[in-house]
Amino acid sequence: MNKEVEHLIAETFRLTGVRLSEDDPVVAVLLMQQDILDTALEEFGQKQDASREVFLRQLSEHEANITKAAAALEHYREQILAGLLVQVDEKNKDAVNKIYAAVQGRLIRDLQTSNAELTGRLKMMLTAVSAGWLLSLVLAVWFCLNR
Repeated sequence: MNKEVEHLIAETFRLTGVRLSEDDPVVAVLLMQQDILDTALEEFGQKQDASREVFLRQLSEHEANITKAAAALEHYREQILAGLLVQVDEKNKDAVNKIYAAVQGRLIRDLQTSNAELTGRLKMMLTAVSAGWLLSLVLAVWFCLNR
């Protein structure tokens, strides 16, 4: 007896409790049914393989599109950042000019005040030194005359 037939008879008995013989027409039907099932499963497997290949190809294409889109977004991000840096630089220049203009007037006034104070002190020192020289000259002349 064929092993496949023996297996079908044993499985039928195990599942249903019905004893079949090798020449029972039900065995022929079960063999045909098994063959049809095997063929259907093989065709299904082939279709699954083909579907898997199509899916993987489409997935690969989508992956490539996503990678391109990510690269484009990175490029746009860099352009936006460059534009923002230009704007920040312009605003910084404007701020520096405004600060310089605000500080410049105060700085000029402070320098003028400091220069006026220094000039006053220098005049006083010049007067004191001139008086000292004049006194020294007078004393030198007086000593020369009184000798």
